Amino acid sequence: MLGMRFSLTVQQILVPLKNRKLVIFPLAANFLLVPLLALGVLFIFPLSEGLSIGLFLLGTSAGAPFLPKLAQVAQGDASFAVGLMVLLMVVTIIYVPIVLPLLLSGVTINPWDIAKSLILLMLLPLATALFIRTRYEEVANGLLPLMTQATNLSLLVLFVAFFVVYFSELIGVIGSTALWRR
Repeated sequence: MLGMRFSLTVQQILVPLKNRKLVIFPLAANFLLVPLLALGVLFIFPLSEGLSIGLFLLGTSAGAPFLPKLAQVAQGDASFAVGLMVLLMVVTIIYVPIVLPLLLSGVTINPWDIAKSLILLMLLPLATALFIRTRYEEVANGLLPLMTQATNLSLLVLFVAFFVVYFSELIGVIGSTALWRR
């Protein structure tokens, strides 16, 4: 989160969010279409209880931390991606504790448990970078290349580590009956 944010200002992040048409579609997609798609998948392909809950959790939780990096790689609008990511996180904190108990019986969600990790892992680094950029622009410009390399390396390590750590579980699910049990 620190890397790209050294290159942005608060104003650059907020300006694209003023375009209602630009904001409404991602909100509808993330909080209506994706959860409905998850429900549709579960209706068509009955998964085991654990996989069903996991898919639905992923379907209702928006605000992926790598969204700004994807926008940067795609040469898109990084400032809009950061603003949208923050907006999606805030709505997720409100949305998930309301929707999950309605759709998954016996589930209770503490909004603070969701907010805590998002604040610590995403919003705090964002705020730190924006503060440094505002107060010490030369420091931010100097740190930008280093932070960009650190971001790229950490994403690569995360991707490889995921497959190394969970390889046997991934292989175990393929071709097993875990996908078809209720």
